[in-house]
Amino acid sequence: MHSKNSGNVPAVLTYEGEIITAKSDMLSLTDMWRAAKSDPSKRPADWSRKEGAEFIAHAADFLNMPV
Repeated sequence: MHSKNSGNVPAVLTYEGEIITAKSDMLSLTDMWRAAKSDPSKRPADWSRKEGAEFIAHAADFLNMPV
């Protein structure tokens, strides 16, 4: 991964020639998934509906927040 930063301009991150969106201290998981040429059936958005649903429900309950 490469990072370019000049002064107050946000860092531009690239991996395998793909831009990884950075916002504050967060990176786009979807951009990283795309750049890694990952399996289309394992989209990050699907995680929350499948394997991650139980984890998200537990975290929301623990933090007393809505899912």
